[in-house]
Amino acid sequence: MQPSRPLLSPASSNWWNDYVGLPFEWNGSTRDGVSCWGLVCMVYSEVFGIRLPRHNELETQIEGGAETVADFASTGREIPLEQARSGDVLHMWGVHRGKRRPTHCGIVTEPGFVLHAEAVVGSCISRYKGDNRFLQRVIGAYRLE
Repeated sequence: MQPSRPLLSPASSNWWNDYVGLPFEWNGSTRDGVSCWGLVCMVYSEVFGIRLPRHNELETQIEGGAETVADFASTGREIPLEQARSGDVLHMWGVHRGKRRPTHCGIVTEPGFVLHAEAVVGSCISRYKGDNRFLQRVIGAYRLE
């Protein structure tokens, strides 16, 4: 069992600055190119010291019926969105193989903002609190420890 990840406070650390502006690459997980899950895996490894399943493992779990980021990571617990803090994972609707599926994710940078990777813009920070259009994509928030 891995130790619980430390709470990252936006006041004490802007860890996310190192991850904004990375180019998008399907199944990418390096600074040369990231997908949404690759970005989550990279941040969890580099910032929290926690290894999450890689893309091939994730793909197998999605095809097998996994429905949440907590299922993908085989750990974590769902939390109310209003309790999401820096480092929590947002699970969102995305498109996978031409179908709307629960396949997009990102990491809360601070309450109301999420770091994620999109095909058109690469890794970026989006506001989810107060943006009803973006908020409609959010399925849930998860604390992976």
